[in-house]
Amino acid sequence: MSGNLHLILGRADTGKTARVVDALRRHQQNGARAMLIVPEQYTYEAERLLAEALGGLLGVQVFSFNRLTERVLSLSGKTRPFLSAEGHRMVIRRAIDLKKDALKLFSRAAEGAGFAEELQTIFQDIKRAGLTPDALDALIVRLPEELPLTEKLSDISILYRETEDYLQERFISLDDAATEAARLLPESFVAGQPVYIDGLDRPNRQVLHLIGELLQVCPQVTITLRIDCVQNADEEVFEPEREVLLQLHDVAARAGAVVTEERLCEQTNRADPLMRHIERNLFAYPAEGYHGNAEKLTLFGASDRRAEAESLAESILFFAREKGVRYRDMAVVVSDLDAYAGLIRRSCARRGIPIFLDRKRPLSGHAAADAVLCAVSYVSNNFHADDLLRYLKSGFANCLDADAEELDLYIRRTGLRGSVLNKPLSRANPGEGAERARACAAAVLEPLQKGLARASVQEQVRALYAFLLQIDLQQQLEKRAEALQKEERIADMQEHAQVWNLLVALLDQLGEILGELKIGRAGFLLLLEEGMRGASIGVVPGTADQGVVGDVVRTRSRRVRALFVVGANDGLLPRPQQNDGLLDDAEIRELQNQGANVRKTSAELTANERLDLYTALSKTDEFLYVSFAYGDGGGELAPSPLVERLLKLCPNCTQKSDIESSDLLPDCAAEALTMTAGDLRRFRDEGVCPQRLPALIEWLTRRDSTRALTQRMIDESAASFLPLRIPRETASALYGTSVSMSASRLESFNNCPFQHFVRYGLRAAETREFTERAADLGEFYHAALEAFVRAVNEKKLNWKQLSDSDALAILDEVLPDVIASHHDGILLENERMRATLFLLVETLRQSVLAITGQIRAGSFTPLLTEVRFGHGAPFPPIRLALPDGREALVGGVIDRVDKAIVNGRALLRIVDYKTGGRDFDFAGVLQGLTLQLPLYLLAAAERADTRAGLYYMPISQPVVSDAEEDIEGAVAEAFRLKGLTLSDAAVIRASDNALSGGKSVVLYKVEQTGDEEYTGSVCSPTQMESLLALARKKSEQTLSRMLDGELAASPAARKKRQEACIYCDYKSVCRFDPKKPGCRVRMLKTIKQDEFFELIGGDDNAALDS
Repeated sequence: MSGNLHLILGRADTGKTARVVDALRRHQQNGARAMLIVPEQYTYEAERLLAEALGGLLGVQVFSFNRLTERVLSLSGKTRPFLSAEGHRMVIRRAIDLKKDALKLFSRAAEGAGFAEELQTIFQDIKRAGLTPDALDALIVRLPEELPLTEKLSDISILYRETEDYLQERFISLDDAATEAARLLPESFVAGQPVYIDGLDRPNRQVLHLIGELLQVCPQVTITLRIDCVQNADEEVFEPEREVLLQLHDVAARAGAVVTEERLCEQTNRADPLMRHIERNLFAYPAEGYHGNAEKLTLFGASDRRAEAESLAESILFFAREKGVRYRDMAVVVSDLDAYAGLIRRSCARRGIPIFLDRKRPLSGHAAADAVLCAVSYVSNNFHADDLLRYLKSGFANCLDADAEELDLYIRRTGLRGSVLNKPLSRANPGEGAERARACAAAVLEPLQKGLARASVQEQVRALYAFLLQIDLQQQLEKRAEALQKEERIADMQEHAQVWNLLVALLDQLGEILGELKIGRAGFLLLLEEGMRGASIGVVPGTADQGVVGDVVRTRSRRVRALFVVGANDGLLPRPQQNDGLLDDAEIRELQNQGANVRKTSAELTANERLDLYTALSKTDEFLYVSFAYGDGGGELAPSPLVERLLKLCPNCTQKSDIESSDLLPDCAAEALTMTAGDLRRFRDEGVCPQRLPALIEWLTRRDSTRALTQRMIDESAASFLPLRIPRETASALYGTSVSMSASRLESFNNCPFQHFVRYGLRAAETREFTERAADLGEFYHAALEAFVRAVNEKKLNWKQLSDSDALAILDEVLPDVIASHHDGILLENERMRATLFLLVETLRQSVLAITGQIRAGSFTPLLTEVRFGHGAPFPPIRLALPDGREALVGGVIDRVDKAIVNGRALLRIVDYKTGGRDFDFAGVLQGLTLQLPLYLLAAAERADTRAGLYYMPISQPVVSDAEEDIEGAVAEAFRLKGLTLSDAAVIRASDNALSGGKSVVLYKVEQTGDEEYTGSVCSPTQMESLLALARKKSEQTLSRMLDGELAASPAARKKRQEACIYCDYKSVCRFDPKKPGCRVRMLKTIKQDEFFELIGGDDNAALDS
């Protein structure tokens, strides 16, 4: 017996679904059973709408084709176990592992992530085309051998046959389910029922075969198709459904069924004339323009996607409040749901708009699944610290957040990695919390590591399941689901409720399918990742009155009053369709020529996309809102041709944009605060007050939740940036009553008091990273040169007789210990750091040769290196008098102290190593920014008769031109000591014995102009004492300001075009803004040496006050 095939044909809004509902109502009223089949993603909505229309679903069942086949198979009890999509992928991965050596073209690609997923799609297409492994081999024989397609299909055939052979007696896959269900239909609950199929999207061979079997066992099968029954200018858009119509006639003919067609030509009158005009002309060529009132069509151009989402939410709220449209009567179609989902969710949540994101998330995107992947990855991929930290911070590791953060900071500071993390922490004083976090992870990860090692997949699955039980993952998920339900976060609750079952099902299929196969830990991780990507988490709407947000293909809403299309940009809507996977368009056409319709071409896919877009846009009865962005943060975007088409059809439509200034008021407090902040800044900077600003402030100050913040914004925008102070008592508590100080702290305060306050008062510091910064390189140079000088002195070698080769040999002796101790051996960490080390050592070798050369050139020899002065140090501290009668003790570390004995007189100079070099800055002394050298000399010269000089020595790799004739002289010149030398013949000769007229090769800018007459960077004893006295007095004044509580954000800069705060670690917290009144960068004026000493030669106070 064959039933009838009744086809209901019509374009949008001709009443096709209404015909189906009326027929179902008659069956229900007659007490008969009936069945409705709809697209997969529309089942929930169809059940809800049908229940409303019929007053219940008694006697009527709603299925998708997949759900129908699953139900038939599960109730029959006469078939193999059903295999999910992710299980099918596991079988394909098994085939790849077994046959990878037999592959020619895909031997390398087979190991990559995503290959099994692409193969799964190919296998589905092959099976839906009706090709068995033998039929595929026969097809390959007919193809020319030289075609790349032949090689591709040969490899694909090997894997396809292996996959099918494994499945044949064990499982039934999703692609075989329809065929198997069709075989069981005569004995199933379906037999004898009338079947209604409302929407037949891209039916494959299996679905068409199932429909043919339904015609054999059901009295009537009714199918609706989107086809215009009257020849119109847009008939091309319905071409995909016409092909389906021909296929259905063929199916009916083979089944011996009688075909009747009901053609619906008249559309209902419920749609607004503008919406009806758009529906009939959008894809029509030629099209008619609409010359009436088109204000119900809105085209919105946004500056970026965030603004686009904000405008969408504002418009939804407007339609709900002003037009009386319920949320359930609105739908949002998004071109790129991944890009817009978060933005739309956030903008709607700020306004209290209930929405449902109609999409499925892969299991791998859930925090619990990510925790499992991170744990397996950690024990499989050489114990990467990032995997360990992601696991601990997932929220499912039973580890305190504070402990996990402490371990994170510890690892970043020490650079620990690898198996060392599996043992108790010992390097660099680990905190208790860091060790607790490590131990918490080790307790569960060590058994997992052992269970995954050298084991079969079945044993690996058992080990992973034991791990899941050990961390109580199921109980954790249940508790969180309950908490989310109490918070009425229904969608999140549904996601958590599905995760455990999906994980367990995945593990069951892994163990059952791959069983005794041994693939190693890395292979198991790859399988797990592929399986989790294939498994999906789906949710249903949590309430009836909410807007649906989805994409063009998946979202199937009923007719709505307002439709919002978001992301209408070129390349996104409609999205270009192309086959760029294993098979391209040319190869697909070749297969079609051979009679194998394996895949659709790009043109066919584009036609389907156009029909889906037509269907989506035709769902609105009253309002259509289309938005697009001009940029996405990474570049410019162009509007979609859809926008241009709508504008051409409806030139009188409403056009809006957020780019032009608008005085429209916002619809939520969060957006109002954002607008107010922008308007206040504009008023402050430009003196322009937007018209909406007074209204915004009035509205925000009326609300209890925003009143205080709004007033603070007003005060901040109007206030000047005044210097801040803290009470002296607070300053004493922060800095201590017994004041110990260093030259660098004094310079830091004078550079910016606020910077000093945060660094030394609050003791805020950036997290130390296990990486090499410029400052770290300086520490390495200092440590190496200190070790070199100390080694020469300890060996009691004569500096004057020290050859270059001996100096380099000593450097080579001390370097290994310096390298090992520097920053926990970071310079040996990897090849990149070892290359850096090579350059550093070369610089050190040049510097050591320069030091020995300078010492051989004169009478000075290094006395001490890295010498400390201060309380309990070799040199006493510098005692500074404070206004309240207390004393401050200044200490520090001097890089090198050199001493010479000339005619019984002790000469002493200090040398400070500077990476890259530095000139002595006299203006910096006046401003308190160059106090280090004078204070060092003041401290060290207590033991000498004469303070001979103070210098910076450059530590760098000198750049010498190939054209230079005297290369050694040029190198020596690059290392000359920069600073100030006492203008004393004995001192000069002690520094450079060879100087007899002209420039010194040891001292920078020192030149002999006559007999015992010198110019340049030299000074008299009186000037040297004045300089040291000035440095002392400036230090005392700095300390006085510091202890008075001054902490103004007042940065100093030496160049007009140099940003004062560019290297400051605290610029994000000081709120210093050059545009704000009272914010001023202190520009340092350059002062020459002669002017400096002339200025300080008389009254020191005058110099300090200038």
